[in-house]
Amino acid sequence: MTDYILQSPRVAETSGAARPKVLIVERYLMIAESLAYSLDIEGFQVKIAVPATKLDLDDVLASKWHVVLLSIDLETRDDVSRFLPLLSDVGPVVVLTAGTDRLAQAWCIEAGAVALADKERPFGNLLEIVRRVIGGETLIGPGEKERLLELSRLHASEVHRRRAPFLALTAREQGVLSHLLEGQSVRTIARVSSVSESTVRSQIRSIFQKLGVNSQLRAVSLARQVGWTADLHQ
Repeated sequence: MTDYILQSPRVAETSGAARPKVLIVERYLMIAESLAYSLDIEGFQVKIAVPATKLDLDDVLASKWHVVLLSIDLETRDDVSRFLPLLSDVGPVVVLTAGTDRLAQAWCIEAGAVALADKERPFGNLLEIVRRVIGGETLIGPGEKERLLELSRLHASEVHRRRAPFLALTAREQGVLSHLLEGQSVRTIARVSSVSESTVRSQIRSIFQKLGVNSQLRAVSLARQVGWTADLHQ
């Protein structure tokens, strides 16, 4: 956790006034510092949280923030589900990202974000969003919010439907499929599992039958498409 309270000459002149508190959660310190400096010039008190592999929120969860700017990767829901619910408890969260699609927006809104801001747009656009959020404005109307949440529900239902065949896999078959996802050969799987290669091939044929595929490539591709891991069975 890295803490910066930046003071510019302009802000120092009005330091007696209450300054809105903005928390920036960004993996790349250089980007975070640039954004923090720009916000500081506009009169905000800024703190930067730089997560590594895991975000330690002990410090920031102890305070309340007028706005939390969360920069995350929206390729998957991992960062969304890990960070957003926690941060939403300490202040309204604006997600900073690039090129979001509708489903990614839905994930963020569902997890508690109040708005999304495109990193590639001018700083003035983000500044306007921050000020509107601090002013208590609703940036996403109820109709649009419901459409996004329905999109998330439909997607979750489709993922559940496509994952259903994987539920028929036995524990050993799950293990074999996990090895295939790691690119391991039949010989390697047999060795690490202490079974014969013919046993592994038999398990692979059973996997094909249950998943409705006819090749290892197709089985692996399907597993990746639906985000399957053996942990889903636990």
